[in-house]
Amino acid sequence: MRSIVLAASLCLMAAALIVAQGCGHEAKTPPTTSKVCQHCSGSGRLSGTCAVCNGSGQRVGGLTSPLKCESCGGHGTVSMNCPDCAGTGRVIRKD
Repeated sequence: MRSIVLAASLCLMAAALIVAQGCGHEAKTPPTTSKVCQHCSGSGRLSGTCAVCNGSGQRVGGLTSPLKCESCGGHGTVSMNCPDCAGTGRVIRKD
């Protein structure tokens, strides 16, 4: 009885191995290429006017002089990684 169970187990393992290997046929994946991200024009970054200081780089708060805007570091603009390409400047396209 034990040899029958062992033989059946080996047959199942062999069948699972054949299925896992795809019966000798390789699965073909579509070729992929990368192209320049159209959202950020390939820079990987998106920039815009700071909403806190409206692009001035300063905010009201000091008694005699304006303070540097903490949001944009006094530059008046903010930038972030492009959400479409995650800052790489390229997107992957399946052909």
